[in-house]
Amino acid sequence: WLLGACLLLAMFPLTGILIVPTNLKLLRVDAVNNPAEARRLHLRWGRLHWLRTIVGVPAFLIFAWLPIH
Repeated sequence: WLLGACLLLAMFPLTGILIVPTNLKLLRVDAVNNPAEARRLHLRWGRLHWLRTIVGVPAFLIFAWLPIH
């Protein structure tokens, strides 16, 4: 339980420190006049969400496995 909880809790600072600032930059970027910056931010956003998935899937698997054992 503790390992699964730690993995889930790790997503909060990951989201707050890395993903939210990227989201805010994406909201402010002018994709028409600055497509390179918009592309860079979208790629970063995608990588950060993959990182959240990499952290979240093991947490889910741990919690799914616990009731069986």
